Amino acid sequence: MPPTLSASVHVAPVAPASTVAARRWLLGAVAAGPVFLAVGVAQGLARDGFDFSRNALSQLALGEAGWVQTVNFLLAGALLVIGAVGLRRVLGGHPGGTWVRFWSVSSGPPSGPHRLSRPTPERAFPPEPPMRP
Repeated sequence: MPPTLSASVHVAPVAPASTVAARRWLLGAVAAGPVFLAVGVAQGLARDGFDFSRNALSQLALGEAGWVQTVNFLLAGALLVIGAVGLRRVLGGHPGGTWVRFWSVSSGPPSGPHRLSRPTPERAFPPEPPMRP
């Protein structure tokens, strides 16, 4: 009987994922940026006193409607983490897969929880209510 060859490289086990299922997970990462920008632009156009040339999108988290931008940050972070899970399913055990997953998942959570704190009001946004006599 001829000698048989065995794999000398240890590969971490990865849950099998169909191509369709993995693509659905990856859509989270693909959707994160456009969803974040679409919600931010819609809010910026709808909010009085907001000027895209002077104010940052994070300032939309101020004021009465600020909860919408806070939810937008949390949603974008969750979508990035979902995309990282998709990368795990697609790239698990392949060269470079570890670092790609690490950097993608490390960008998701920071865009969420730290946004629970409010940015500093500046550059005339949000507009201050008129003083009452």
